[in-house]
Amino acid sequence: MPALLEGMKLSNKAAHVGFDWPSIDGLFEKLEEEAVELRHEVNRIPEPGPQPVGRGVGGSAGGAKRES
Repeated sequence: MPALLEGMKLSNKAAHVGFDWPSIDGLFEKLEEEAVELRHEVNRIPEPGPQPVGRGVGGSAGGAKRES
């Protein structure tokens, strides 16, 4: 029963800040709006370019090998 009461409290809090719709259509409209915003932000992330070789573990191992 405590989980049910917690769910009810969270639902009431969400309704007070505008996350309550009279029909399911409003929910899907909000989800689509959020998905559009997420796609926009994801598209702003630059694609990773080629990485330099020999600067990571391989470069360190090469330096250790020379000192041995």
